[in-house]
Amino acid sequence: MNRIRKAGVLSALPIVVALSACDILTVRDPGRYDNEDLDDALDAVANTVEGSGQDYVDWYVLWQSLLSDVYMSTGWYTTTFGIVDEGRSHYGTYPTSQENFVYSSFKRNFPDGMTAHRWFARESWDRLKRVLLTEAEVNSDVRSVQVLLGDALLDMYLGLFSCEGPLEKSPSPMAADIQIYHKAAETFSRVMELVPNVDPEVLEKRPDYMNAARTGRALMLMLMEDYDAAAAEAAAVPDGFSYDALHTTSTWLQNNAVVVYSTNYARNAGLMPWLWDRIEEGYSSTYIKDLMDPVDVAEYDMRMPALKRPFSLGYDGETPHYSQMKYELRDDPIPMLHSDHARLIEAEAKVKSGDYAGATAILNKLRSRVDLRPIDVPTNEEDMMEFLLNERFAELFMEGYRAVDLYRYDLTLDLFDGFEDPVRPGAGRPTKFPGSSREAQLNPEIENERTIRCEPVA
Repeated sequence: MNRIRKAGVLSALPIVVALSACDILTVRDPGRYDNEDLDDALDAVANTVEGSGQDYVDWYVLWQSLLSDVYMSTGWYTTTFGIVDEGRSHYGTYPTSQENFVYSSFKRNFPDGMTAHRWFARESWDRLKRVLLTEAEVNSDVRSVQVLLGDALLDMYLGLFSCEGPLEKSPSPMAADIQIYHKAAETFSRVMELVPNVDPEVLEKRPDYMNAARTGRALMLMLMEDYDAAAAEAAAVPDGFSYDALHTTSTWLQNNAVVVYSTNYARNAGLMPWLWDRIEEGYSSTYIKDLMDPVDVAEYDMRMPALKRPFSLGYDGETPHYSQMKYELRDDPIPMLHSDHARLIEAEAKVKSGDYAGATAILNKLRSRVDLRPIDVPTNEEDMMEFLLNERFAELFMEGYRAVDLYRYDLTLDLFDGFEDPVRPGAGRPTKFPGSSREAQLNPEIENERTIRCEPVA
């Protein structure tokens, strides 16, 4: 994809807080410091908030891939991987409730983790306003940009993952995912307003906050079905841009979990059988063949690196293990917001307006970058949507968007029924993760009753 990757200045998570009188400390709970400590460590607070927006992205990719038709469990069926893969993940079960004591000793379940980080982000925004004192200072400080961007990213991923979540601190009611998208879009807009006020020399060595916010806003608008506005934002994103979730190998919790649990480490998850014929066995990494052509004539699609070593089995010792290879090392970054996704948003907006030729031109330009043949302009909606969704699968491979696409286009039932796999039937399969039952247990404004909580199934 040849994107320009700009490494950020923040440390990879877990949360890092650097106090002025100390060396950098790895801290799970910033609350152990008092207000005066944090007031004197605004750089660390801002880095922590921006980093918190990246903390769960690897797990987001794993869970979304298992929920969709990208990944299957290749470990024991009783683990969370098996439960999600087989469609047995429902309200009150991990990864949307309880804690994760199996895969990472300190990880909250996904929606609770997002929510907890958001509260720290919003408290940090209040802290900046209190310590910096003047509105002009707040609106021109790069730390304000970091805090608001982290807040927007947390809303974005919460909305992508769960069908509902709280918008404000308890006591507060649950909000639908589209309301969460709306809140994220507003916060991304605020980031875009502040970036021009920041000293360019300060921004020079930072990630591209403006285009991160612009791409995030475009994505939220698209999911809210405001396609014209989404396309306008996306069109302003330059080619080559990428804002990534960073990882390190310094501690287990900072590793890229997609690598740890799906390559040559634990091998708890692997690519679904419908992709196996498109991957040739060998001892070195190859690619999945182009989804737009029959297997026997398809070219390799370099957007989807994969590997199937001869005799390689999953952790269960039985299931053939076909691995993604987009991420090979435990410190590999994961793209969160990037220009290729912006181009896909533009293409989808054109599909919605009936401009199939315009959409095809955009998609073929993306294909040309990886030396794939151009596709003729589809003449009907069914073929156009197949082309769009296949290109989204390839461009966003292992970035956690396939489950979102299946959900919003109501494809889960037919797709999984078509697999004719009794272990993974379409009927009753979750199409999106529910909200947190733990939030409902602790928040007096939410009734903890499964029948009235959102739990979309096919």
